Amino acid sequence: MLGMVLFSYQDTNAHFHCGQPFAPFVNLSTCDLRDQELFQVNLSGADLSGANFSGDILKRVDFSNATLSGANLSGVDYFQGILSGANLRGADLSNAKIEEVAILATDFSNAILKGINISNLSAEGSNFSGADLSGAIIKGAGFLNVDFTGANLSGIDLSEINLSTSKLKDANLSGADLTKTSLL
Repeated sequence: MLGMVLFSYQDTNAHFHCGQPFAPFVNLSTCDLRDQELFQVNLSGADLSGANFSGDILKRVDFSNATLSGANLSGVDYFQGILSGANLRGADLSNAKIEEVAILATDFSNAILKGINISNLSAEGSNFSGADLSGAIIKGAGFLNVDFTGANLSGIDLSEINLSTSKLKDANLSGADLTKTSLL
């Protein structure tokens, strides 16, 4: 299936590179892409449900409006990308590092985000309802109008984060660091 998509793959370096957009109907669901390096790949609108990206290095990858429900992104290092409008329902992003990624209006409902390290991004309008963010580290992130209903935020570092417009109904905040966090 990978040979039908417009991108380059070098087996010896395990490196993907593509500056051209994939067709929005591309289906890479359940593909095993673990321990790869993807640079400037446009996967916007692609079906990546159940795909395995664990351990990947993702630089400037565009997942806008992609379906990543149930995908494994555990341990990924994702830098300067786009996840806006993506569906990550039930995806595993445990121990991932996400920096300078646009995640506006993204669906993380029931996702596993244990120990995730998030910095320098905005998650405005995103849905984290029922997600497990226990032990997450969040620095320099914006969470305006975010839904954390029923989310596990135990042990999370939310210091100096503005949550005044976010929904926190039934969220577990036990052991969370709320130092200088704006809740009202």
